[in-house]
Amino acid sequence: MKRFAKETSRRLAVHQQRDLGTKTLPVFEGVIDTHVTRNRNHVNRTIR
Repeated sequence: MKRFAKETSRRLAVHQQRDLGTKTLPVFEGVIDTHVTRNRNHVNRTIR
């Protein structure tokens, strides 16, 4: 379980670093992670 948490947090950190330059999104509930799909559409996923 600890290993999973570490992996998840590292993945989130990578996402946030990559998305720093694009745009800042307001955080309502939890963390909003912007994910770029294969056809380059931005998908906002809310992580609770």
